Amino acid sequence: MDFVPILSLKAIVYPTEQINIHLPEGRDTQLVKDCIEKQKPLGIVYAKEHQSDFRNYGTEAVVTELVKTLEDGSLYLRIKGTRVFRLLEVKETIPEKAYSGAIVEYPQQEELTVASKIKELIISEAKRLYELMRLEQRLPTDIRRWCSYDFAHRIGLDQEQEYVLLTFFSEIQRMEYIRRHLNAIMPVVLELEKIKQQVEMNGHFRNLS
Repeated sequence: MDFVPILSLKAIVYPTEQINIHLPEGRDTQLVKDCIEKQKPLGIVYAKEHQSDFRNYGTEAVVTELVKTLEDGSLYLRIKGTRVFRLLEVKETIPEKAYSGAIVEYPQQEELTVASKIKELIISEAKRLYELMRLEQRLPTDIRRWCSYDFAHRIGLDQEQEYVLLTFFSEIQRMEYIRRHLNAIMPVVLELEKIKQQVEMNGHFRNLS
């Protein structure tokens, strides 16, 4: 078990993921400055509506760079997710601090490797999805090195689905979840492509026998 200060975001952050954040001046900037000064990690939790609406799972993260401090006190920073935690007890107030914290534990995680067969299926479907959306140029060349967390933000999962993925501790479970999602949305994408072609035909002469 451990105690971490809690930063709530309307976004999911995964282990190994690096993201840029802009924080308005306030309790969250104090939290970040304290973590930088003490060289301590912070806890990122997904809060869909209210900042205090904490979910049961979150991601421990470290501040890798304080990019800029603006005149209004807001911060631009980069953070990197490290591991998933489970909230055991939330402390709404911390003595002499404006932000919240929580007692957490760290579930055992498997290595980010998976059998090549299911990974090849996912890569194939992801490429097909991007081709149908005419976004091939946005698909990185290093896709074969991706783990489930790399795919998660890039295949059309909504935030609730991204959170569900965070609660899985097996890479094969996460990959299977991603595979089922791709199988579910592909007929929808194909139908949209068909509608798009029909719309493009509208107003043009067609050869009719």
